[in-house]
Amino acid sequence: MKKIKSLMFVALACLALTACDSKEGTINDLRALQEQVSTNTKDWTTAEWKEFLAKFEEIESQLASYDLTELEKEEVEKLKNKCKIYVLKAKTKAAIGDVKDALNDARDAVDGAINNAIDEASGAVQE
Repeated sequence: MKKIKSLMFVALACLALTACDSKEGTINDLRALQEQVSTNTKDWTTAEWKEFLAKFEEIESQLASYDLTELEKEEVEKLKNKCKIYVLKAKTKAAIGDVKDALNDARDAVDGAINNAIDEASGAVQE
């Protein structure tokens, strides 16, 4: 019986340490993301902004599943607030990139239609 209690204690301790590591790891990920986004964004592409958004949303989701201490909550909120400026910028850049892509697609479609009309008109004139 004593052996079972010892094994249960070890198992619970391992589980608790793993949970702490996961929580601390996620907080570290947020720290790293905040540091990266506050220093390296000048030449980011639309794809890089979208990647930042996905990572930020993933971290937010993971943090929501943890039971954070008051100190951790304060730190996380500060880091998230620092990132939120860049979240807005990322969403804007992503939207602009999507609009540019749509306009390029529309331009290509119009060019194709014009070229087809010219080809058909040329063919009609030659007949």
